[in-house]
Amino acid sequence: MIHVVSFSGGKDSTCMLLMMLEKGMPIDDIIFCDTGMEFPVLYTHIEKVEQYIGRKITRLRNPKGFMYYLGQHIKTKGKHKSQMGYGWPDINARWCTGDLKRDVANKYLRGKTVTEYHGIAYDEPKRITHNAKRNIQYPLYEWKITEAQALDYCYSKGFDWDGLYKQFRRVSCWCCPLQGLKELYAL
Repeated sequence: MIHVVSFSGGKDSTCMLLMMLEKGMPIDDIIFCDTGMEFPVLYTHIEKVEQYIGRKITRLRNPKGFMYYLGQHIKTKGKHKSQMGYGWPDINARWCTGDLKRDVANKYLRGKTVTEYHGIAYDEPKRITHNAKRNIQYPLYEWKITEAQALDYCYSKGFDWDGLYKQFRRVSCWCCPLQGLKELYAL
């Protein structure tokens, strides 16, 4: 059994990782799935976290990348089979999460017996999923750590994402379809 932290680089996964290390929980690998569309500051944050914890974070990336799936990929399913590209991701078609994060992580972990740790805060229970085929743990939820508490904890450890959380709710992919209008205006 290997213990793998799924690390997005945001406040929740950063808080979870640091608290797990403080509690002496087993961590065999820390994986970051890079879409290529992250805020540049996020890469600096990942390097700061690596220095802070004294470990490398495994960076995974789909070799085709965001721009390929956006406009060049030929669809093989659905009613527009020959259409080029998926187009811009939206709340109902988050192909970016599937093709650039979930599929990449699943391929990396295939064939291994894994306990995965995902940074879902206590105040977002609808994001928790249960899958009989995967052993996913949600430490922040179990510890009753809210999103605000996770951010405050990260700030207390010196992580501030160069102020991105003052403008954005989410700081990984700048083009995330889950951003609100306020964040889109800030872009």
